[in-house]
Amino acid sequence: MWSLNLASVFALLEAAALQWRHCSPECDRIWIGESLSNGGSRKSTKTNKARTVPLTPRLQQLLLDRRPIETLPDNLIFTSSEGRAIDSKNFCNRYWKPALASLGIDYRKPYNTRHTLISHGLEAGMNPVAIASLTGHNVRTLYENYAGLVNSPQLPDFFPVLNPVSDADFVVIPSDISE
Repeated sequence: MWSLNLASVFALLEAAALQWRHCSPECDRIWIGESLSNGGSRKSTKTNKARTVPLTPRLQQLLLDRRPIETLPDNLIFTSSEGRAIDSKNFCNRYWKPALASLGIDYRKPYNTRHTLISHGLEAGMNPVAIASLTGHNVRTLYENYAGLVNSPQLPDFFPVLNPVSDADFVVIPSDISE
């Protein structure tokens, strides 16, 4: 089973298309420029933009551990248990749903992990341009479709009060002022 960290950066069909030639020799970077339809045909990513994603040491080790000693560049990195390309429906039924159930998490589509990555990245102060680059979106799409309401809005206090507010702090003007 592939890492949830990978699922959050790649769309499922992008991960299904990954071949060893897309991975750097050290497995510290991976090129994303194709996706694989459930029928098995290769096509460009949804945004028609390729990107290279730097991987964390943990993800690097995951790939190094998966890589066979003798591998061909066109071999798929992630395969079904039968060694074929991942089918998104089979993946969801055989792996995704049981994994969520075992963790006590209500069902959600694997694609939701991207929303979580983007939201958490923004909330942690990560540069939106960097997040967009990692996930293959432009910044506008990132904000329109994924960011939502990350932090609850707070009214800024432009005039901080030194002492607690009391009625004595306000001047009361009578409504029937006579001249």
